[in-house]
Amino acid sequence: MPKRLLQLDDLRTIDSPERIASIFYKLGYVAEAQPLNIDDLQLGPRNAEAITETYLIANEENATLQVLLFQLEPNEWVSPSTASTQMKAIASQLGRRGTEFLLLAAKNYNQLMLVNPRKTFDEKMNVKASIRKLLIDRTNSTAYDRDRLEVIVAKNQTPLELYKTQCEAFDVEKLTKQFYQIYKNLLEKDQQVRR
Repeated sequence: MPKRLLQLDDLRTIDSPERIASIFYKLGYVAEAQPLNIDDLQLGPRNAEAITETYLIANEENATLQVLLFQLEPNEWVSPSTASTQMKAIASQLGRRGTEFLLLAAKNYNQLMLVNPRKTFDEKMNVKASIRKLLIDRTNSTAYDRDRLEVIVAKNQTPLELYKTQCEAFDVEKLTKQFYQIYKNLLEKDQQVRR
């Protein structure tokens, strides 16, 4: 069995941008919690007002792939659903840039939302964003949460390869198929034992 990169305690102790950066460092990213000026991201006024602080957590190959952390205003995270809506709006504006992103959102660090933005273009070549997300509750972290994070390990990948790895890790349909395949295999083994 391969050595674990993360322990559940790593997730349970997420309480600051620096702790988040240390998780990404363990996953092989060029990581540190570097404060960013929100104006540098050129977000619209509504999105900028929703954010209290912003950090660059990881920067792969001169901004080809970046991991950004957004601390949201408390009223922007009254539920995971409202936070998700806000993060989709932010992802949509950031999608106009040539950089790929993994976005992180937190309110008080009890929960951390990882957001994988997907860019698509309409017939007029306007960028449209959709997102896939993973919500980690640090007070109730699970092996599933740790496993999802370990899937996005950098492993000497190019930023584009790493972005594709992130997309696969957040692909709900693929994860659901994997779950049912594992369940089917266990059920078949159980039936063979009973015969």
